[in-house]
Amino acid sequence: ADTSADTGREGKDPARQIREAADAPFALPGIALRMSAYAYDATREGTTRTLLVSEIRIDDLTFEETKGQFSAELDVLLTVTHYATGRTLGDRPVGIQLAARSDVRGQNAWHRITQEVGLLPGAWVAKVVVRDRRSGAIGSVTHSLDVPGGGSWRTSSPVLSDAVSADASPQLQHALPLARRTFAAAGRLY
Repeated sequence: ADTSADTGREGKDPARQIREAADAPFALPGIALRMSAYAYDATREGTTRTLLVSEIRIDDLTFEETKGQFSAELDVLLTVTHYATGRTLGDRPVGIQLAARSDVRGQNAWHRITQEVGLLPGAWVAKVVVRDRRSGAIGSVTHSLDVPGGGSWRTSSPVLSDAVSADASPQLQHALPLARRTFAAAGRLY
């Protein structure tokens, strides 16, 4: 799922603004976001290990320069709700500071955030809300996912990516799960 950039909402209490965005039945476009989910293996607790991947477009954020370093301050809230039971995981925003080089700004660059959760089998909806602390801009995106049960034979979600981990040893590198599903025609895929 993707959202596109628009203007933010200024003058509201930040906690209230985040809660309203989380409760809204639609995506807010103030900060462009995209999200995807990857179901992996079953756990002993009867849940499925699931990786939620969100990406934030760098160009939609307000950066401040300090001693040649650019940084943005964000509040990020991730919730995941089970359709059948209404059980919701995640209820508190987390503050993060995002650093970016000056050469990636204006280049349609995205910052990746991941969260691994154990989910019961069934239909879920994940929602991520991001608020820029400096500008007050807010964006959200939702993603529906079906989590398989662990009792039968199945494969995990396939990972197709044009990015690999930054491990020092090439033997330890692996494809990075991404939220986007489009890749350059001339690029290498893993």
